Amino acid sequence: MVQVQNIASTSELEAGYLQTLEYLDDKIVIHDRIYGDHTITEPVLIDLLKSPSVLRLSRVGQHGITSFVGLTPNVTRFEHSVGAFLVVRQVGGTVTEQVVGLLHDISHTAFSHVIDCKCLFSLTCPFPGPSYRCKAGIQHARRID
Repeated sequence: MVQVQNIASTSELEAGYLQTLEYLDDKIVIHDRIYGDHTITEPVLIDLLKSPSVLRLSRVGQHGITSFVGLTPNVTRFEHSVGAFLVVRQVGGTVTEQVVGLLHDISHTAFSHVIDCKCLFSLTCPFPGPSYRCKAGIQHARRID
């Protein structure tokens, strides 16, 4: 069961630079500057789009540290995740596939890739494969993000 945030029956969330979500009684209307307007009526997707875990992504920048420099618009992980979900929806993905698109970044924290490179370099991936060198020049075992 998804824990649902208490959102008024008709309220609006400005998710960042690209999206606005309109929460209505039995549906959510997503206004996206790239993918257009979409009406969401599937209960599981509505519950997820109202859940604290997903809404938390609206406070996590997509561009990490560079978002503080002002070179890019303020795009959030929430917008990115909703955008991925909308792409899956547009190509006819199942509800399960749409959920996967929406939740693919759910574990991200602020500066998560910076922390990956600085703190997690000693962890190795349990899957076989070549290693890679990150932007900081640290050699890592391959892992799945």
